[in-house]
Amino acid sequence: MPIPAEQRFWKFVFKTHSCWFWIGCVNEHGYGFFSYPPRQRAHHIAWFLATGHWPEKHLLHSCDTPQCVNPAHLREGTNLENHQDAARKGVNPNLIKQFAKYCKYGHRRTEGNLITSKEGLRACKTCNNLRAIRWQKAKRTGQPYIPLSGASIDLA
Repeated sequence: MPIPAEQRFWKFVFKTHSCWFWIGCVNEHGYGFFSYPPRQRAHHIAWFLATGHWPEKHLLHSCDTPQCVNPAHLREGTNLENHQDAARKGVNPNLIKQFAKYCKYGHRRTEGNLITSKEGLRACKTCNNLRAIRWQKAKRTGQPYIPLSGASIDLA
């Protein structure tokens, strides 16, 4: 007789006083996977088993441990909240620049000067406009497009 999925799931969890570590297969980012079915992230299954419903948003780890499946360390949040949390904690250095006060060319990053993608990533509107103007000039004059370097460029 096959073992129920819930019993199989808990065989791959090593509980400590704080984190509950997934000791089954993991992906390249350290998140556990399990066929429930279908194949799901292990912390999503732990959330489902603890709450009785699948997460409607992203699941954020308060412990910042991808292998942790302790439902007490998980909360639902948006993709943007996930990125902001990771940047604030320095978990992902690439995200820190997304929440800096100035872009890499020195333009102030205010709500009026930001473009936000549907993934929640933010870009400098001034740099984006300068890039578009330079692209149009290169296209109009037949000159090669040169990426923004931070130096002042003739846009006429």
